[in-house]
Amino acid sequence: MNEQELTRLLAEYGGAVRTVCRGILPGRTQDAEEAEADTFFRIWRSRSLPEDEHHLRNYIIRTARSCAIDKYRSLSRNGFTLPLDEREDAAFAVELESFLESRELIDLIRTLPPPDGDLFLRRYLYCEPCALLAERYHMPENTIRTRIHRAKGKLQKLLRKENFYD
Repeated sequence: MNEQELTRLLAEYGGAVRTVCRGILPGRTQDAEEAEADTFFRIWRSRSLPEDEHHLRNYIIRTARSCAIDKYRSLSRNGFTLPLDEREDAAFAVELESFLESRELIDLIRTLPPPDGDLFLRRYLYCEPCALLAERYHMPENTIRTRIHRAKGKLQKLLRKENFYD
């Protein structure tokens, strides 16, 4: 990958990468910025990138999640903790990471009734905060949290049924 291609990816996907990293590392701006830099460093070192834009975007988002989660785990080993209300979401996002490679999982999430599937993806894949989702969907933040919690329960049942999850 040359410098021009990397500059294009930074311009096109920098915002999405920033959102993901800051969602996984809330209130840790410097750590989130390091995860962003790690993301684009990994992408730059990649031997090949997906050709079509859809797969490229997914690859970049997965790389950002991976870098931010690596940073989160590193911080956790050194005593970093999230506020109680975000701790469960972060732990679930880390657990979900191993499943996100599967196209079948994304298809299962999309079977959740609207807007629950979209809320779930935005919360756990793109790590958007509930406050932002509440604004976007014109719902109270507590309603968003409840819908996501219920969607998570439905998804866990579906995952067990499809033998993805014990």
